[in-house]
Amino acid sequence: MPFQSAGCHPGLAKTRETAWEWAESEGLDLSVPARKKMIRTRPELWISLIFPKASQDHLDLFCQWLFWAFLVDDEFDDGPAGRNPLMCEKAITRLVDVLDGATPNGPMERALAGLRDRTCPGRSPQWNRQFRRDTAAWLWTYYAEAVERAAGQVPSRSEFAKHRRDSVAMQPFLCLHEITAEIDLPDSARSLPAYIALRNAVTDHSGLCNDICSFEKEAAL
Repeated sequence: MPFQSAGCHPGLAKTRETAWEWAESEGLDLSVPARKKMIRTRPELWISLIFPKASQDHLDLFCQWLFWAFLVDDEFDDGPAGRNPLMCEKAITRLVDVLDGATPNGPMERALAGLRDRTCPGRSPQWNRQFRRDTAAWLWTYYAEAVERAAGQVPSRSEFAKHRRDSVAMQPFLCLHEITAEIDLPDSARSLPAYIALRNAVTDHSGLCNDICSFEKEAAL
């Protein structure tokens, strides 16, 4: 894509080590294939390119969000819940409830609760509303995809483009950029058409890059 790189965060190696230590401490027991896939996916590289100037603590936290998101993605893309709408609905409902403060059950929910508690306190109500909306909207895209698979439906190009803005999961990470920039936008700014258009452009670009890289896998499903 024709955009000059802003560079890579120098703390990449430390963030990788911290992410795996975090996963172990949360009881996220990855199978051998899942571990190999996570190593290949390199969330620490992705996050170091997205946040090249973040503090080390923020980089570690954001990498753990991405690590967790990759696990969610694999579960619903490749696991049985992604092909069973009822199972998917139940699982997503639980994750959204935990995001909203419910008591977690199991490693994935506990990991989410921990990330939530390290990220959201101290942020403004408007930031928390945006982050909650963006994260929940991303999670619910898995249910929409499960329903489409079960019904044998294929979305139109325009429907897919709209869906992809949430399913690529970039919107929550745009909220995290406010933390590293030490800003907290008011609702007036969040409602501006130019701001919304900019967020959409970023997510469209991210989704396109992701889809180019994953085309062969998606075509085989």
